[in-house]
Amino acid sequence: MQSNLIAQNIKILQSEINTIAEKNVKLIAVSKKKPLAMIEQAFDLGINDFGENFAQELKEKAETSSKNITWHFIGPIQSNKIKDIAKYSNWVHSIEREKVAKKLNEHALMHNKIINSLIQVNIDLENSKSGVSLDALFELKDYILKNCENLNLRGLMFMPRFTLDKDEKDESKEVPPIAYTKFEDRADTLGLKRIPGTAFYGTIDNSNPLAFGLTERLYTLKQSTNAIEPSFSFQTVGHYHKDYRKLKVAGYASIENRKKLSGKTFAGVKDMGRGKVVYLVDNTQYRMFWVGPSRMVQNAAMLLPSL
Repeated sequence: MQSNLIAQNIKILQSEINTIAEKNVKLIAVSKKKPLAMIEQAFDLGINDFGENFAQELKEKAETSSKNITWHFIGPIQSNKIKDIAKYSNWVHSIEREKVAKKLNEHALMHNKIINSLIQVNIDLENSKSGVSLDALFELKDYILKNCENLNLRGLMFMPRFTLDKDEKDESKEVPPIAYTKFEDRADTLGLKRIPGTAFYGTIDNSNPLAFGLTERLYTLKQSTNAIEPSFSFQTVGHYHKDYRKLKVAGYASIENRKKLSGKTFAGVKDMGRGKVVYLVDNTQYRMFWVGPSRMVQNAAMLLPSL
């Protein structure tokens, strides 16, 4: 009877996952306080991964089971329990401090194993939940990557609130300013270093055949931090505005990246033997309602070979 119920529940869950998910999703059964016999029934029905909240319970089940179960430790980590967690876990979902990461790595090394690891983030800053804050997240991430060779950092674990609390449901309550945080401020908080898509102000040397038909300025779509350092060894035909404060026209780019890219070359020509090499760094098909660098592709193909 129980076996049939477990099989039915697994079938329903897998069907819902397959309906919703666009990519493969791994189902992890939370098995705390469940008897080993029930866990092994689920294993025989295709569930390989089980999550435990308590180190002692994990130890007892892992030592007793004859199945090749993948064990996930998903509960709060106490320092005096790290030895057992490291020994019996394949995954640890709840790293939130450098001290815990350091000890877990040391014990994983003793057992000559690599533990798949997740940093637990308290995404909604709830007092009832553990986890590192967003402000401290990347510092902990960098520490693990640099110092914990036996921890394979695979990503983040967090549990958002399912419903608003009573105060937030009160329509008369003032909405906190953080609810209106702009993307660029969120990006800085999350340590975003790339450029997701930004229109930059470019200056053009339209005396060069590569820029034939263009005005002295255009807008180039920047989707990375790649650029060329200007040099006398080649002709700079297009460069980003030299003042980082005027560089961004629309979109998001951090001040750090704007300073890095201001004045850099995005279009250039270099003599090479009897021919020429054309450098075009950005998206040359960018047109929309702004004048972009697409004409440079035509000039490179039509004009430069004849010069």
